[in-house]
Amino acid sequence: MKKIPTTPTTETTPKLVTVPDAAKMLSISERSAWRLVSTGDLISVKLGRSTRVKVESIDRLIERGGAA
Repeated sequence: MKKIPTTPTTETTPKLVTVPDAAKMLSISERSAWRLVSTGDLISVKLGRSTRVKVESIDRLIERGGAA
């Protein structure tokens, strides 16, 4: 029987998420997430017409205790 991992691995963890998903991850409103993107507190990437947030920047924001 194959053991199913219970924690996400780097293979299944996305590197980029949408701004609404980033807001959910941080338990904040979408408007607040967009504000963090516009101030540079969350690093974003434009892919065509969509904006994605680097999960790494979400982790850094949490580690430093919030926006500057």
